[in-house]
Amino acid sequence: MTALERAYNQTKKKGIKVHAILISNPSNPVGNVLSRETLYDLLDFATEKNIHLISDEIFAGSVYGNDEFVSMAEVLDAEDFDRSRVHIIYGLSKDLSIPGFRVGAIYSFNENVVAVSTRLARFSSVSAPTQRLLISMLSDTKFIQEFMETSRKRLSKMYTAFVGGLKELGIQCTNSSGGFYCWADMSKFIRSYSGKGELELWEKLLNVAKININPGSSCHCIEPGWFRCCFSTIAESDIPLVMERIRRVTGSSVSHG
Repeated sequence: MTALERAYNQTKKKGIKVHAILISNPSNPVGNVLSRETLYDLLDFATEKNIHLISDEIFAGSVYGNDEFVSMAEVLDAEDFDRSRVHIIYGLSKDLSIPGFRVGAIYSFNENVVAVSTRLARFSSVSAPTQRLLISMLSDTKFIQEFMETSRKRLSKMYTAFVGGLKELGIQCTNSSGGFYCWADMSKFIRSYSGKGELELWEKLLNVAKININPGSSCHCIEPGWFRCCFSTIAESDIPLVMERIRRVTGSSVSHG
């Protein structure tokens, strides 16, 4: 929690009042999941500072690694924490692949948060036909279980193949256990170790290789050269082509070691 304490103090020194901690679990863009112990520490920190904790768990059903996913709801049920300061947000766009439905949820025991959210929902309500379709789909527990299981297997397969392709190009990724992205270190391919060098490489990948990946700076990464690659929007048969395009831009040599 040292980094969190440091960030909290630095923010206060700027004259900014800290109201809450916002976490994504599984993480976006890195793809790791937070351990149960980390969640306990975050809750202790929020309690100590008298602030709220918002847990974005939109990739909760897309965990494919060996690490166990623990929802903040489980931690709240296990210990006597102040539930009024904890809020969980979720949506159906990722796990169920229906972003066009625009359906999300807030899980909170805080009556004020629920009341305000209910009023705001009037301006972005889910249509009756969409609700009817979702009720029918979510009520089919067998379908949902099979869908999620198949999705996790496919994500795991694609992640392994995509990261393996990058590794052959000499590009290392952090270990991911959930989500649709891998966090790739391409710092050795940027001309200058700076934000400018990162954006130059991104423009080459976009305009020359025709590959659209997110530069780390767009994810508030302070180290230049990191990129977020979405591996879930292509077919497995497309991976060799993607790797060849990256190789042409970076000039990396293929390694089979």
